[in-house]
Amino acid sequence: MPHPLTEPFGAQAACPSPDKLSAYKEDALSFIAREHVRLHLASCDFCGAALQLLSTQSRSAKAPCAPPSPARMPLRILLLAARLLPAAQSDASARARRVA
Repeated sequence: MPHPLTEPFGAQAACPSPDKLSAYKEDALSFIAREHVRLHLASCDFCGAALQLLSTQSRSAKAPCAPPSPARMPLRILLLAARLLPAAQSDASARARRVA
């Protein structure tokens, strides 16, 4: 089984669609579908980040004058940024240590 930090970050075949994530956020799924998405979110950083983005977008649409609160960056994204962006490496590494 691959280590979670070495797996590619992105949508996988088992990930729910954006529409399904949106319906989950709005509590518009059946109990079984909601549990399926909830269990998936417990192990998928990508879908967790997508759900946070959907939540941020819906809050800003309801109150366009209020600045949206920043979504919490998943650790895997911070570590990827530290590897890919050498100039931001020290800053991203410091944030990754604070998150961990």
